[in-house]
Amino acid sequence: MLLMHLNFKEQLKNEFDYDWEELIDVFKLERKKMEQYIYIKYNDQWIPEHRLKIEFFLQQPLTNNDLIHHIDLNKENNNIHNLLIVDINQHTNLHGQLRRMGHNLIKLFLKNNLIIYNDLYEKYI
Repeated sequence: MLLMHLNFKEQLKNEFDYDWEELIDVFKLERKKMEQYIYIKYNDQWIPEHRLKIEFFLQQPLTNNDLIHHIDLNKENNNIHNLLIVDINQHTNLHGQLRRMGHNLIKLFLKNNLIIYNDLYEKYI
């Protein structure tokens, strides 16, 4: 039963990413890369795509205390699977853990699925 539920959640997330791209196309929203992140022009303001995407997915606004961590450390990968809402303390702890492990080595391990981010323990394993 749980596996079926998890598969359904994954399917929804995949469909969401497709719907997001369609939304961008339909409304002809402009995208631009700035400071290593992708931004979208919305109401004459440039807003980080990862924040807009999470808000759209959750159907509620983020607070000023909500930060978005890119799990695979690729700031251009705004796939909903790759975005994690954290507060400043959680974000600092995650990047501290990554610094101790070595960012370049971690990127290689993440790319090859040798380590993953574990939601339950809130750390990379």
